Amino acid sequence: MGKNIIQVFYFLTLLGGILYTNLIPAQNEFYKILFGYTISFIGLVGIYFSLKSVKLHGWIVSVALLIPIFCFPNLSDDIYRFFWDGILMQNGISPYAHLPSQLIDENFLPENLIQVFPLLNSPDYYSIYPPINQVFFYFCAFIEDIVRFAIGLKISYAVCHFLAWYGWDKYISKDKFYLLYFANPLVIIEGIGNLHVEIVMIAFLIATYISIEKRKPSLAGLSLALAVSVKLLPLMLLPYLFLKYRKNHQLNHFLISFMLTCFVCFVPLVWSLDIENLIKSVDLYFRKFEFNASVYYIERWLGFRLSGYNQINLIGPLNGLVTMIIILYFSYKNSNSDENNFLKIGYISFMVYLLLATTVHPWYIMTPLFFSLQMRYWHVVVWSFVSILSYANYHGAQYEVKYWMIALEYAVLFGWMIYELRLKKVLS
Repeated sequence: MGKNIIQVFYFLTLLGGILYTNLIPAQNEFYKILFGYTISFIGLVGIYFSLKSVKLHGWIVSVALLIPIFCFPNLSDDIYRFFWDGILMQNGISPYAHLPSQLIDENFLPENLIQVFPLLNSPDYYSIYPPINQVFFYFCAFIEDIVRFAIGLKISYAVCHFLAWYGWDKYISKDKFYLLYFANPLVIIEGIGNLHVEIVMIAFLIATYISIEKRKPSLAGLSLALAVSVKLLPLMLLPYLFLKYRKNHQLNHFLISFMLTCFVCFVPLVWSLDIENLIKSVDLYFRKFEFNASVYYIERWLGFRLSGYNQINLIGPLNGLVTMIIILYFSYKNSNSDENNFLKIGYISFMVYLLLATTVHPWYIMTPLFFSLQMRYWHVVVWSFVSILSYANYHGAQYEVKYWMIALEYAVLFGWMIYELRLKKVLS
């Protein structure tokens, strides 16, 4: 009886923290955000250590993901660009073909877009969201009110997340360790509450892993292509799967499915030549934006010392090249094994990418968090919490980089990671 009361307490703590964080603080109220996340993580860790019954996993995930659905996104303003893109497509206009700042002077724009324009965080950039995202935006935009649009989008993301958990629980593992992803406050608050597309991308990556486990290369190619059509980053996993299926003589099935699905998803962009604008936006992202980085900030400091100015135009692509070389090395090394090392390669790829990236928003950590759990690593779970320190940059009236907070975040991450990697040789 006592154990049940403790479990209920931790469950309510998790839910209360998620509700508070999605409902109360604004993006510039760091201490309120930190309070809400701290409470919800206490609930998650308490559930993990006190939970015994496998049957409760689904209830915990289901109830947790329902909490943010009717709370309007409060920690991110990306929702306004989602709405903008969706309404544009409703009016037959490609979001990749025109800058919002170019369209705002046109007389044909509907009133709801005119109202949203001042709230856009990137009016001088083409849309950076790949085709599957635009499908979500398009269908939810039939609800022309932005509040109901957000609810529709959240329900769509929540369904993807629940199906991902259901597939994992049914076909792969009932281990409660995976609650540290599926019920993680970062995943629920940022993925559903603030509508970051990583939660959908990971759902397709989970489908990819299940397909590999079930020896269905065509389904693996389909689901990986859909993940790429949500966000381009899963292309990092392609070398491993190419080498893996070549060894197993199933490469043709995988490649045909992957390339055909990519063709269907991206052909509208290629046909209209809008793909060039998408690539430009992605390139600008890597060469201009800086946020919560680790290795990059050290490289930038060295660049200033040597040249007197910011070398991001050189450092960004160079770090990308280093990331690609590391991924190719580990992909080749692990493809020779008979084991399915997809999750291991995913962990290595996304950790290397983020540690060398110029921009690391908290929700980016959702992806290595999922990939790391097969190895039962806690350092990415810890990172999913301490990454919230990056919200300190927004605290107050003006944005200001708090380097000491960033140093604290990565000191905790690297300290815990070095400790665990010494205990378990993940890269061997």
